[in-house]
Amino acid sequence: MQARAECPAGTILGSVSHGVASFKGIPYTGEPPTGENRWMPPVPFKADSRTIDASEFSPAPPQLSDGRFPTDENCLRLNIWASAGCRSEDRPVVLWIHGGSFTSGSTSHPLYSGAGFVAESPDVVFVSAGYRLGALGFLDVSEIPGGEGLEDTANLGIMDLGMALRWVHENIGAFGGDSGNITVMGQSAGAACATLLASSEMYSRMMRRVIAESGSPSFTCSEDYSRTIGEQVARSLGCETLDDLRATSAEKLGNLSRDLSMKVWPSRSGKTVPKDPYEELGKRRIDVLSGSNLKEMDAFASYIGKGMLSEVANRALPKGSAGFDDIGRLMELADGILFSGPAELLALRASRSGGRGYRYLWTAPTGHPGYGAHHGAEVPAILRSGQQGSCKASLDAHRMWASFARDGVPSEDWPTCEADDRAFLVIEESGPRVSREPLPDAAQRLEGTYLL
Repeated sequence: MQARAECPAGTILGSVSHGVASFKGIPYTGEPPTGENRWMPPVPFKADSRTIDASEFSPAPPQLSDGRFPTDENCLRLNIWASAGCRSEDRPVVLWIHGGSFTSGSTSHPLYSGAGFVAESPDVVFVSAGYRLGALGFLDVSEIPGGEGLEDTANLGIMDLGMALRWVHENIGAFGGDSGNITVMGQSAGAACATLLASSEMYSRMMRRVIAESGSPSFTCSEDYSRTIGEQVARSLGCETLDDLRATSAEKLGNLSRDLSMKVWPSRSGKTVPKDPYEELGKRRIDVLSGSNLKEMDAFASYIGKGMLSEVANRALPKGSAGFDDIGRLMELADGILFSGPAELLALRASRSGGRGYRYLWTAPTGHPGYGAHHGAEVPAILRSGQQGSCKASLDAHRMWASFARDGVPSEDWPTCEADDRAFLVIEESGPRVSREPLPDAAQRLEGTYLL
């Protein structure tokens, strides 16, 4: 069955399955980021009368792929799911941003489908948006000859998502959504992107709330670090100028994604991304729901190695303190610094600004069976996709997230996180409970600071 929406961007043709209308692969820019548009800000879309076939997902951004999905630079597309039976014209909107260390991921992944979310909460419109990744989305080329004046190329992925947010704000009414009630939600790098949009004076005007799952503005770097990485990448490719880089195939640039993971982060340039995103977020009066999982570092320990864990510890510990040799202690400390500490700070900044800030700690094993509350374990439970888990926490959490998107209150039993009462919700297998256990001292000392 065909679905149809008439909006300023054109006539959008999708499909209906099991009571949910889906519109996939909708372009949200005027031109794709190819050719001369490489390493340039996204081209604004233009309202017109064209008809857009939105029956299939677009390719994923260039990245190291195992062949399960196609990749292409023409990837700045978004997807919309809305209940075909709900007649409300002012439904809250959730804009989902996938994670992947700013170097990988695709909105076409089954785990990120919005169909299950909308089937469970038909009064919510769900949107997901793709954005440039890796060398094409977060590489600073300003120090490369020909790149002069392009000081913010390390934040192109954020600009893309800002353009997607603008498209949603101006067109979502045609899909039953309320443009004045948009929640930007993401996980890992996607959560960092969501919080950076919220910290921006320009983008924050188009959103009301943020849900940040295991990610924060701490996943950013200084301009100097960003420029250094850009120069290193150009040299590794044998490119002396920006024209050389533009002549490099998208496949070759995409294949750098594994090497660039945890190196190309958004840059605190003071332009698209503020010099201090936490401070700016505290001025926006935006509701925030943020949190982390119990076993975040299990997914990263073997990948980043003990050396980087030790470096994180050395940055956190007072001068003259003895370092940690035990990998378990290092992981615990790194988790507090990179995940649970920033989650608390995000909630505190929201509460301090006059918005509402909520923090959670996810301990329920709702992701891959046998892996516990690992990085990303909450995603299938919240989105109602994939291995949701059979525990009580799974459906309860989805309903709290949907409630937060509706009116900024996930549950009457979930207290806000305040400076004088840093309460948070522990989401356990048997259900949620309130806790006030303080963060490790090292995590508290680093609140509001950046490691890179």
